[in-house]
Amino acid sequence: MNRCTENGAVTELAAVSTGVIGGGQLSAFVLSAPGETWYADVWTDYALTPNRDEGGVTLSDNTTFVIESNSLDSITVAAGDMTAVASSGDSYGMLYHFENLEIRRNAYLMTNADVLVDSGDLVSDDEVTFVLADSCGLETAVLELTGVTTLDGDPVTELLLCSGCQ
Repeated sequence: MNRCTENGAVTELAAVSTGVIGGGQLSAFVLSAPGETWYADVWTDYALTPNRDEGGVTLSDNTTFVIESNSLDSITVAAGDMTAVASSGDSYGMLYHFENLEIRRNAYLMTNADVLVDSGDLVSDDEVTFVLADSCGLETAVLELTGVTTLDGDPVTELLLCSGCQ
């Protein structure tokens, strides 16, 4: 299936569901999530954000860590110290970071992750416009359209961050 040209394509970007770090569940390299039932090493090379509320109300200042491996209910990062940016009570999740994002031809994109987009879509022929046609869908946790000033469409998200969207 060619998701670039097929009408009505549904794409799910896999992600750990957002959660809250419990007492004793975070060390420099390991996040434990008791009760999770992940497949071993399914999250290798994904980006983990151990503190989704770090810094200001933006995704661009959140620290991410590359996942080295995971077990049934824990994630191990390759480098860094997660305790430097997160602690018990903080919300964790995954982040997808794109330069541009294009959704068209009745396509639907969904994820449990936060999504950070640096510029608008490609078809608008500028870097400040993001168009999500009525026939298309976008569903994310938090969506940040960093350089976008014109948003046409209604993404489904728990929080939309947009630099001056009209």
